[in-house]
Amino acid sequence: MFKLFIPLLAILSAPAFATVITTVDPQAFNAAVKPTVSFQNGVCKVEGALIVANELVSDAHIVIRANQGTSLVAEARTGRDGRYTATFASKKGASFQEIVISKPSKDGKISAVPGPTFVCGVKQ
Repeated sequence: MFKLFIPLLAILSAPAFATVITTVDPQAFNAAVKPTVSFQNGVCKVEGALIVANELVSDAHIVIRANQGTSLVAEARTGRDGRYTATFASKKGASFQEIVISKPSKDGKISAVPGPTFVCGVKQ
């Protein structure tokens, strides 16, 4: 009995560490990986989400740019649910890319992290 007590005591007295992973609903995860794109009458609408470290990110700055270009065509912010919607004029078949803009660091620098690309008006 005493031989079992020592290992059990060691386990119980050891510091407890746990990793908490916030569960992200599957629709938000899919929107982060592949934004929903709709196109009608020259207007492209993109609905996406931002997930970092398996958690939805609210109030993030998202810009949409022409794919392989530098011109921004739309801006959006994620809501409390981590999702965003951007609407902009587009030609059918034009490709775009989501870019996440970081908050400025203490020395004022920002970074731009490329996200998924998508095509307006073409089923993918």
